[in-house]
Amino acid sequence: GSVSVNGTINVGPVIDELTVTPQTVFVRNSVTLAAVGSDADEGPSALTYYWSTTGGLIDDPIDPNATLTSDSPGTFTVTLTISDGTPQMKCADSASVTIVCTPGGP
Repeated sequence: GSVSVNGTINVGPVIDELTVTPQTVFVRNSVTLAAVGSDADEGPSALTYYWSTTGGLIDDPIDPNATLTSDSPGTFTVTLTISDGTPQMKCADSASVTIVCTPGGP
């Protein structure tokens, strides 16, 4: 006899580059968020990006290149998650960076 196996394996995406500049900023100044991800098997869906933060506001949280601003001082965690699939088959990679927003400045 013979055995035949037919299936797919979803290789998860990876964050290749994560840039957050500057990491210390004055209140109401902006922080530039930029990311590049890759997916070895390019499926089952196109990569999606999602930025989240514990403080401040991200102008476009689903854009690989976004901007964060804050009207109040504090230390915030910014997290990027990239994924490549439906909720039932989702593979994802996440990375976080700490940003300090200080009073003062122009």
